[in-house]
Amino acid sequence: MRLQVSLLLVSVIVSMMLPQEKLPASLSTPVSSHDWEIRDWTAIRRGQLSIVHARKGDELHLYALGTTLPAEPLVLVSSQRPEFSGNCFQISSFDFGNTNRVGGYFNAFQKEPSSARASLQGSPDGRRGLTLDYLKTPSGFCGVWTHLFDFKLPAEQRRYFDATSFSLLTFWIRGQTGTERILLKASDAR
Repeated sequence: MRLQVSLLLVSVIVSMMLPQEKLPASLSTPVSSHDWEIRDWTAIRRGQLSIVHARKGDELHLYALGTTLPAEPLVLVSSQRPEFSGNCFQISSFDFGNTNRVGGYFNAFQKEPSSARASLQGSPDGRRGLTLDYLKTPSGFCGVWTHLFDFKLPAEQRRYFDATSFSLLTFWIRGQTGTERILLKASDAR
């Protein structure tokens, strides 16, 4: 049995947030009950979806389906606002190895046959930057991640970055040719 999953809820949310803008076309993707071992489609309680802005147009990708509600975290999430002066807080200038000012780390990720390597390199103006050398293939993926918390600490000791005092997150990205395509994802502690 196959089912067509459509992204209608996102269209509704977008229309509530941006009533003056034209709504995008709804996206869908086929789903096989055999692939997800789901016999009753009405039993689905959670899913993980994303929209990928591909060259041929936007695509809806389905990563997870489940018949149970997500469990509440067993550990209370704690956050902290970093000490700073002025109107901005620079998380990293890449002067401290692969850690940033809130105790987070970064590294590359990859799924073969794609490959990636993250390193710190200096530029002609003397600034250091995070460099990602990669080879992306259609059947794999790769990129770089960064945490705004120390993932080496046990979950109950972690202190997540509290961004409530900030209105913007900015960063610079410079490609080799300027035509590179990127996908940016962000998530909170949950």
